[in-house]
Amino acid sequence: MRRARAGERFTTLDGQARALTEGMLLIADAEGAIGIAGVMGGANTEVSERTSRVLLEAACFHPGSIRRTSRALGLLTTPPTASSGAPTSEGVPDANDRAAQMIAELAGGAVARGIVDAYPSPQPRRRVSLRMSRVRRVLGWRPPRPTQRAS
Repeated sequence: MRRARAGERFTTLDGQARALTEGMLLIADAEGAIGIAGVMGGANTEVSERTSRVLLEAACFHPGSIRRTSRALGLLTTPPTASSGAPTSEGVPDANDRAAQMIAELAGGAVARGIVDAYPSPQPRRRVSLRMSRVRRVLGWRPPRPTQRAS
C-alpha cells in the first residue's frame, strides 16, 4: 500500500481514468497502483476469460478514509458503503481463506499454500462479559446452552 502522489492518474475497473489527490490510499505492486484501497480495483488487474492466476488481497481499511476517497472520486460502490461500522481486522484472514476456497470449488482453481500478512500492529482480542439474564431480556428468548465438547 502507498499514498497517491499529487497529479497521479489511475484507471479503475469501470474503464474511467481517475485523477487522484495526494494522500488517497492505493494498493500497489512494484510496477504501480492496482487498486484504490477499499473503493475499486484497477483495469490493469481485471480478471478475464484468459486469466489463469489470481492473487487475493484482503484488508481492513478505516471507513472514514474509504468514504472520503469514494466521494471525492464519485465512486459510490458497495465496499465504501458496506464498511460503515468500526474497522475490525479479525475476520480478514477467514474471509480471504473462504474466497480462495470458493474459487477452487466453483471455478476449478487450485489454492497455493501460504499467505503474506502485513498487519503492522494487531489489536489484542477483547473479552466481552455477558450475563444470560441480560441476553434473555434484550432478545426476548433464552438461547440454548452450548454443548460440551468431549475431552
